[in-house]
Amino acid sequence: MRLPVRQSRSTCQPRKSLCSKAGKFEVDDGHFQLSVYTVQDGKFSEVLVDHNTGKIAKTEAITEGDDYADAKKQIEACSKSKKSLKAAVDRAEQAATGYRAVSVTPKLSNGHAVAVVTLLKGTSAKSVSEPLE
Repeated sequence: MRLPVRQSRSTCQPRKSLCSKAGKFEVDDGHFQLSVYTVQDGKFSEVLVDHNTGKIAKTEAITEGDDYADAKKQIEACSKSKKSLKAAVDRAEQAATGYRAVSVTPKLSNGHAVAVVTLLKGTSAKSVSEPLE
């Protein structure tokens, strides 16, 4: 895992109108990849990033289904955010020595924006919520 989740925002944000909403590492067809969910001009996309080079490998539009419903919820959470997802990941990693973030997703919890950060240390995984307001 060469490209940390916290760097996904800078990798996928070449223009100010592009906003990353969530990111996670995953295995697809036996290949390790970083998936970053973005919105630009009201359109949702999944950006697949090569974890070795940090370069965008593929972009897919999200127009329906569960991914689309999740993206809309994440937009709502981000609209209430005053802090970045990167800051939330940094706080979570600092509080959990030796753990690395493998995913981050904004959501609303009791009407407040939070980032759910999944951390991994060896075979041990845990999720923490970091406030975004």
